[in-house]
Amino acid sequence: MITTSGVLVSLLFGLAAVVTGADAFEAPTPARVLLVIALVLFVVAAVLGILVNAPTDRYQEADTRDLRRLTDARYWEGRGPIGSRRAGEVRIRMLEAARVTNHTKALLLLGATIAEIAAVGVLAGAVADILLA
Repeated sequence: MITTSGVLVSLLFGLAAVVTGADAFEAPTPARVLLVIALVLFVVAAVLGILVNAPTDRYQEADTRDLRRLTDARYWEGRGPIGSRRAGEVRIRMLEAARVTNHTKALLLLGATIAEIAAVGVLAGAVADILLA
């Protein structure tokens, strides 16, 4: 995500630099406003992208106490379904926690993508304003 927007930003600014090569060039006010908006959107996209990749402790693993209980003789010497059921319960808790965390990360990634698309669009508008000025 960051790579694609970086390439697009570089290309747009490169194009604007070629066209506005004059020393006394000053960007029109609408272009400056759009550039500030684009900057804010890129920062939002970057922060959300970083949050998606940030380590989290929200994933759950099997508790060692639960696993130790599952090795108790009553589960192995008793009826077979009891031990299987307890193991299944541990797996279900882990899966539920993973799904919640993955959903949160998916929402952050969606927000980052929307912010990046908006930033590229606003930046393109600013460069168009400069080129047409």
